[in-house]
Amino acid sequence: KWHPSQELIEHPDESVTLTMTVGGLNDIKRWVLSYGKGARVLSPPKLIAMIKTEIAEMNSYYTGDLKWLKVDLERVQQQLQERL
Repeated sequence: KWHPSQELIEHPDESVTLTMTVGGLNDIKRWVLSYGKGARVLSPPKLIAMIKTEIAEMNSYYTGDLKWLKVDLERVQQQLQERL
C-alpha cells in the first residue's frame, strides 16, 4: 500500500485506477510523471493542469531552437574540465 487512504481498482485490460486523499499535489505530480506515458491523471482538475503545464514546459526544451542546449553543454564540459 502506497497511502493509507488509497483505493485500487483493477480493470480487465490490466490497467488500474488509484484513488487517494492527499494533503498536497506537488509530490503526486512528480510521482505520476515518473511513470511517463504509463500514467494518466483523471482528477482533480488542478492536478491535471499541473501535469499539463509541466509537460508543456518539458516539451519546450525539445522543440524549436536548441542553441541554449549547446551553450549549457559547453558550460558543463568546462566545469568538468576545471574539476579534473
